[in-house]
Amino acid sequence: FALAGGNSMLLSRDLGVGAVDVWKLSASVCPDRQMAKGDGALCKLCPLGRAGKGGLCPVCRPGTYAAEEGLDACTPCPLGTEMPGLGGVACSACPAGSYAGELGTVSCMPCRPGYFNQHSGSQSSTSRVAC
Repeated sequence: FALAGGNSMLLSRDLGVGAVDVWKLSASVCPDRQMAKGDGALCKLCPLGRAGKGGLCPVCRPGTYAAEEGLDACTPCPLGTEMPGLGGVACSACPAGSYAGELGTVSCMPCRPGYFNQHSGSQSSTSRVAC
């Protein structure tokens, strides 16, 4: 953790996932779905890939995305898709030979040995066919 800007901001980082978050320590005047702009006197909508409440818009975590500005929460990736990175604006369909059977998948799972799915976007292991 590190304090910056006269103790008005807190920076935190998680080296395990490469995340860096910036948190305002003072109360924000911005409403939900918005964050401070510039010197903090004005507000702007949470940008793509970010969402939040209370004047904060942290980046979306892996497995989630924000495809619109001004959201209060990131959306989990739908079945059959993945989002391995931070700040996602869209999830990607699982490539052929893999699947994602849960909402908010970070990384698609490979098919079991002896099975292969020739289509992208597979949602479950039952859609895999024998080789």
